[in-house]
Amino acid sequence: MTFPGSADLFLLRTFSERMVDVGPRDYYLADYQHYLPGYLYVFWGIGEFIRFFFPNPSNETYFFILRIPPNLIDMATAFLIFKIVSKWASPRWAVAAPALYLFNPAVLYNTGPWGQFDTVPTFLMLLAVYLLLEKKPELSAGLLAYAFLVKAQTLAIIPLYSLALVLKTPPKRIVLSAAVAGAALFFIQLPFFLDDPFLGMYKLTREIEENYPFVSVNGWNLWEIYGGWPKSDTETWLGISLQGWGIVLWLSAQAAAGFWMFKRGVDNWSVYWASALVLFAFFILPTRIHERYLFPFFAFFLVSALLSRWPVPLLGLYGVISVLHFFNLYYVEQEKPYPILEPLFNFVLKQDVAISCALVAAFVALLAGTLAAQFLRVRIRQEQASVPSG
Repeated sequence: MTFPGSADLFLLRTFSERMVDVGPRDYYLADYQHYLPGYLYVFWGIGEFIRFFFPNPSNETYFFILRIPPNLIDMATAFLIFKIVSKWASPRWAVAAPALYLFNPAVLYNTGPWGQFDTVPTFLMLLAVYLLLEKKPELSAGLLAYAFLVKAQTLAIIPLYSLALVLKTPPKRIVLSAAVAGAALFFIQLPFFLDDPFLGMYKLTREIEENYPFVSVNGWNLWEIYGGWPKSDTETWLGISLQGWGIVLWLSAQAAAGFWMFKRGVDNWSVYWASALVLFAFFILPTRIHERYLFPFFAFFLVSALLSRWPVPLLGLYGVISVLHFFNLYYVEQEKPYPILEPLFNFVLKQDVAISCALVAAFVALLAGTLAAQFLRVRIRQEQASVPSG
């Protein structure tokens, strides 16, 4: 947290100070303000706190305080992972789970040196799925709606979540859950769009999407292999834009994961596993993907791996993907490595296509293996009776 500030942290300080200066109604009048409203409330609180206690803060002070909420949320995510895993896995795995998450190099780098807050929607998504499976769909749906208002990338899990909600929830509570989600979406964003309360949020989301019309925005995925930045995704192949092909591939992966979850009867483990698959798919398959969009995958995949029948090999894959993603993050927002590591880093950072191929292969293997296991009726989840009692 004491690393020098990234370029993004200077921007986040600007967002925080602007919230204090003009409030939500006039916030988006500045052209460079492009985050959704959900986390701007946190920036507002941070800005007011700093203005009261540190009238003339240095960048170091401001950046340190900006990093505090996402780091606390990282710890909350680790605790939630522990709570989920401890219900089904052995105590040994349950105790190891938080460390496996917190000391993931990609998680550490994203929230620490970089100072990003991707951990916030990650925590909210994981908590929403947990509460849904604990038969609290209304609160779950409200939290997922707020997660979307923090980062629109929450869209990655919404189709699968909706399917799980429909299959596991009585009709009356489905309607109530949808009402809670709709109310959360409307009223949380309302102070920012009083002049256009119904379409303002939609217009902002569209504007954000159109800012990066490229096949990949530094994400080491399928489209990085194709050419990456700055190749436009408006190019066509067989009469369909590359963006369209990306959407088709992503929706196909969503359908495959949803079909698998449905065939399994939507048991609790299958929801976590399918969620991990669709979050991975969202990073690998669509165009316009930023490097940090893979972040939510790790919490869901870690839970799924520890509840499976093969935790050790899956944890090995978790570790490999974590390291590869760390280098993707480091490629975009570099801090000076220790001198002894500099030759290694310089070599690895030139292997973006090779690493992209490895990540695509990992995704294809997970999705294909999951579908094959269903058709072959191979058990990939631990049975509760086989878990040691402690």
